[in-house]
Amino acid sequence: MFIHSARTFDDIIFRRELDFLAATAPNFRVTHLLDDSGEQLNAELLRDMAPDFLEREVFTCGPAGYMEAVRSMLSTTGFDMARYHEESFTFDAPAVPEHDTGQSFKVELTRSGRTIDCDPGTPVLAAASRAGITLPASCAQGMCGTCKTTLLAGSVDMQHNGGIRPREIADNKILLCCSTPLDDLVIDA
Repeated sequence: MFIHSARTFDDIIFRRELDFLAATAPNFRVTHLLDDSGEQLNAELLRDMAPDFLEREVFTCGPAGYMEAVRSMLSTTGFDMARYHEESFTFDAPAVPEHDTGQSFKVELTRSGRTIDCDPGTPVLAAASRAGITLPASCAQGMCGTCKTTLLAGSVDMQHNGGIRPREIADNKILLCCSTPLDDLVIDA
């Protein structure tokens, strides 16, 4: 059994591949729990989905808070934690580059009404941080995609490693953590 928790249906990673496995492997079952539907993993739900979970190996991967919640839930059920495994990942907060005295671009943040300077090669998120502005981002907690916003004007060089889909890019979405300006920008932030 594979239980996947995600914020929304669109946030389910490898959804097609998981659905294919579930359709072709007779003993493989996939369950998606979605935050926006009010679905949260808990001991009662786990017992309903996998009545024999106390006899299984459990593998968990995700942000630290999620894994801590799963560990806590399992330990309160009497689960043998020697059979619990997790892949933890940690990320450093995005670096704030030293100020470049050369050319800079203006970045207008429409929701806050602020405009900041952003040097070439500096991610917009880092420039905002340097200017004392906190924008939504959970890069350091392993939740890629939380800094996603809409580029309303201008162009960026976005060197991403996931967290955004091609259709979102086609809809002018960008990840602030890895987007550097190529000219002045207006973003929905």
